[in-house]
Amino acid sequence: MSEDIEWSDSFGLEDIKLIWKEKHAAFTSLIKFNNKYFVAFRVGEKHVSSGEIENGYIRVLVSDNLSQWNSIDSLTYNGDLRDPFFSISPQNELLMLCGVNQMENGKIIHDKTVLSSFDKKVNKFRKFSDVIMDDNTRPWLWKIRWCGKTAWGFAYKEGLTPLLMKSTDAKHWTKICSLPVQTENIPSEVDLAFIDKEEMIVVVRNDNGRAVIGRAMPPYLNWKIEPMGIWIGSPNLLVNSHYQLFLTYRLYGNGGIVNFTFSMLDTMELKLIKSLNIFEGSYYDMGYGSSILVDNGKSILTSYYIAGEDNAGIYIAKISTK
Repeated sequence: MSEDIEWSDSFGLEDIKLIWKEKHAAFTSLIKFNNKYFVAFRVGEKHVSSGEIENGYIRVLVSDNLSQWNSIDSLTYNGDLRDPFFSISPQNELLMLCGVNQMENGKIIHDKTVLSSFDKKVNKFRKFSDVIMDDNTRPWLWKIRWCGKTAWGFAYKEGLTPLLMKSTDAKHWTKICSLPVQTENIPSEVDLAFIDKEEMIVVVRNDNGRAVIGRAMPPYLNWKIEPMGIWIGSPNLLVNSHYQLFLTYRLYGNGGIVNFTFSMLDTMELKLIKSLNIFEGSYYDMGYGSSILVDNGKSILTSYYIAGEDNAGIYIAKISTK
């Protein structure tokens, strides 16, 4: 697990707070919008709906001070909602993207991506509407990132190469290219970040192999892909004003050990250079972090979840990067 990771004492785990409990919850997204902190996550009876039990829904929490959290919304849809993801549009509109699985007899019969926006007048999110992609072979836009007036994201379906898509409104998406990764490794979740000169960095989860990391300059057609040497899930990237790049992820180790880990990335060498375990243990159902900068970039807040047999917690960790 750790042969490719440099464990660091230069990161400080300043604080961890349990902010919410549910019977089962997962897949967090954290953002600061109009001086308030928002956290969204999936709530359900189980990790995945079979179609015979209640579908998962999205709960939204809000806080002014990171200490007291209030539930302001519960979003539903005709299907099992998955993995909410916040972003802020160039028009300062808070958006939420979600995957949807529509199930029958325990099998997915249809999956897609849906979009909602926050209505500041009523302090709730609007009803979900379908995302429209010009290539529907990969129906799930897992995460999106804005660069200027354009949103970018990778649509995926297990067993196919992820597709780079772009949009100006987060609803209508155009295919740019297929990411050149090996399909036998079953690529799935992809996150991306922009560093100097709008260079795009991506981290790709492989369900049947170790993760890979890639880079490309605009127009993002020619990719350099490198192995990362570790098995991960739920990659989440964050870049600061100095173009330093941070990654949170579920790290799979030997003997059933699964950690929730925070790392810095060397953007020149595309390698992990410092790492810190936020949570260490044998829980499989955990992680799915989402990060923001605070304290003028000196600290990072990361939301995540840990789910046991009969209960789950939503947490926020504060990490010093000095």
